[in-house]
Amino acid sequence: MTLPKLTTTSMTIQIPTLETSRLALIPVENSHLDVYLSLYGNSKVMEHIGEPLDQVAAWKLMATHAGYWVLLGYGGWSVQQTNSGEIIGLTGLNRSQGSLDLEVGWIFKPKTWGRGYATEAGAVALSYAFDTVGAKRVFARMASANYRSISVARKLGMHLDTDLSDSSISVYVAVGN
Repeated sequence: MTLPKLTTTSMTIQIPTLETSRLALIPVENSHLDVYLSLYGNSKVMEHIGEPLDQVAAWKLMATHAGYWVLLGYGGWSVQQTNSGEIIGLTGLNRSQGSLDLEVGWIFKPKTWGRGYATEAGAVALSYAFDTVGAKRVFARMASANYRSISVARKLGMHLDTDLSDSSISVYVAVGN
């Protein structure tokens, strides 16, 4: 059996760094695996998301978030505090399989909860979705019991879509101009 020859070319993907007064949304790098593991491997963080991930699953998720940029032209960012340089969370955009709309998401270290970081980073990601990507609608999906994420979605001006939500999952939607 003869296999076809695979030819690869070098490609450069420009992933923007977006900033606020307190945060920088920076490209995901291999060195951020420890952050992914500290978030997605933490049972407190994953309480409303699912089972905590091991290192291999966290790496696959990180690669997926980074890979969205190649496939879709948008994706995930690591969220860095500008004053300390610490990566405190993640935010980003993706398109769920079968959906025409973009999804925005956020996940942060528990020590940062309640300080407005998710709202701040989510607002930047939403602006990027509408202003740069050209999205018409963006949704955020979360467990109905996840009152912290629901609060973030509401602060971002997103509204509950009762047609897409049920007792266990709440879907919030923002509509662009």
